[in-house]
Amino acid sequence: GLEVLDDNRFIALSDNGVWFEGRFALDADGALTGVTEMRTALMRDERGEPFANKESADSEDLTQMPDGRFAVSFEQTQTIRIYDLNRDGPFGAALAGPPLAGTERLPLNSGLEAMTALADGTLVVGAEGGDQPAAPIWLASLNAHTPVPVAAHFPLSDGFSLTSLDRMPNGDLVALERFYAPVIGARARIVRIPESEVHASEAPMHVEELARLGPPHPVDNFEGISAVRMPNGVTRLYIVSDDNFRRRQRTLLFAFDVVE
Repeated sequence: GLEVLDDNRFIALSDNGVWFEGRFALDADGALTGVTEMRTALMRDERGEPFANKESADSEDLTQMPDGRFAVSFEQTQTIRIYDLNRDGPFGAALAGPPLAGTERLPLNSGLEAMTALADGTLVVGAEGGDQPAAPIWLASLNAHTPVPVAAHFPLSDGFSLTSLDRMPNGDLVALERFYAPVIGARARIVRIPESEVHASEAPMHVEELARLGPPHPVDNFEGISAVRMPNGVTRLYIVSDDNFRRRQRTLLFAFDVVE
């Protein structure tokens, strides 16, 4: 997961419960050249303790809410946790987020993979989808105490699955999708979801493809996306890949500017 903040700072997380904080290095033209000021820390559970194992620490996506706190989705436990990094730093205890209905039917490794927040603080949470024709989308208020039902569906095609969501500066959402097959290899796709489609119900959302990544472009297991407004007014999309702790894979960080 990845969330870009002001002044090129970012917060990221791995899928074994580790926070990453740093700053993007940009050249005079605004091109991404590297990462500086990196710090890491173990994430905490509701008791303020590091997670005991991979199953409980499988953090996937994060988003900063309007009140400055961060929400994090966890895949294998199919839960959401809230962290106040501005108050507690990376060592604060988590608060339980809103419960979602139907998550018990999600595969352990195809669960709550994607999440962002709307301007009013509503969390938009998406499951990976696996081999389904559409991925369920929940719209959850932080004040929800009973399980929130599925509100919309994200369309899936060509073997892609949903891995990350973010809100663009104009209010639309942007989604990152991944594909992998042993012979074909990895692919990635970036699509835009118009703001008007977020509250759609039974019918899958209408989406616009912005980019598709594959050879000869370097590509890996992309799982995090963040959208920001650059000083020149351009919308920039950062995407990051998960190397699955394997030597043959890489953690790649790319920056794309959306040309309207």
